[in-house]
Amino acid sequence: MRKKLLFIIIFFMLLAIGLSGCFETNNNTDNGVKNYVEIVEWYQGTYKEIGKILYNDLVYNESARLYIVNGTARNNAQKTLYSVIIWVKYYDVNNTLLWEDGLLANGKAHNQTWRFDSFYTRDIDHFEDVDHVEFDFTGKFDE
Repeated sequence: MRKKLLFIIIFFMLLAIGLSGCFETNNNTDNGVKNYVEIVEWYQGTYKEIGKILYNDLVYNESARLYIVNGTARNNAQKTLYSVIIWVKYYDVNNTLLWEDGLLANGKAHNQTWRFDSFYTRDIDHFEDVDHVEFDFTGKFDE
């Protein structure tokens, strides 16, 4: 029960951030950040609900309720990242962008790592069409 409540809270927080206009659309103005952020490791899976995995990949199934993409990123720059957004971009088999999730992190020092989590739920359009994800990065360095 606690896992379901945690998922609901996280989902609505992400939804609120996404709808609040806090993030600009990713327009490739990365300020050089993309050259210094590295995805160290990542995972993608299909779930019936949090904790109930169906596949260790993004596979549509009638029982599927969400896709989870999570991992660890690292700042490889020689200076602190004031802010960085990891854009998890969900595509279909034809490489058409279906949805992107902007995951904000602040104050990441040189060589520091941090975790990120993205959720694509069944109620988001084109859930059944998701084939793969790609990552992009925007942000700025400390002045």
